[in-house]
Amino acid sequence: RRRDIGNVKYIKDEGCRTIVREEDIRTRWGKYFSSLFNVTPSEESRPEGSGEVGRSSSPAHLDCYYPRINHEERLSEVIPVYKNKGDAQSCSNYRGIKLLSHTMKLWERVIERRLRRESRVSENQFGFMPGRSATEAIHLLRSLMEKYRERQRDLHMAFQDLEKAYDNVPRELVWKTLLNKGTPKRYSRVIKDMYEGAKTRVRTTAGNT
Repeated sequence: RRRDIGNVKYIKDEGCRTIVREEDIRTRWGKYFSSLFNVTPSEESRPEGSGEVGRSSSPAHLDCYYPRINHEERLSEVIPVYKNKGDAQSCSNYRGIKLLSHTMKLWERVIERRLRRESRVSENQFGFMPGRSATEAIHLLRSLMEKYRERQRDLHMAFQDLEKAYDNVPRELVWKTLLNKGTPKRYSRVIKDMYEGAKTRVRTTAGNT
């Protein structure tokens, strides 16, 4: 049965020492996710024209709306959920589930749908693609293995598992990938603007960070 942070109160610090004070627990969770997630971009890495949101260089009807999202709606909350493996007191064995405001979730959905129309995605990608699943990829791989086995030929495969890949992707790499995929620059600007002023707090058994 899945266990979340509500089942484990005391956690361990970087030196594997158990923390019992509520203030220290909040600090530990805050530092952990702060080091895990991307930091706020500096002024030098801000998107070109980010101070001109609402002008015609951005997608119609998108930038004109985003500045109206207030500070409270840009605030998200992370809930640590235990992965059901490893030490339950170790922060690294928890997956952070981020909860956004309804406004931000709707805004992200609008951007996502427009990006799917504008961007080119390889037919070999199965994850996070409507109408596709990892099960299809497994089926194709098994079929390929059977064919090679019938012909008594060697088949070499490589599997790569990236630890905390979704949390540690550098934002600069995301912007570069969007451009390489042929995504219009105006969409990159809108996505960059979504990170401006965004803040996250962690919900712990000792209160929010």
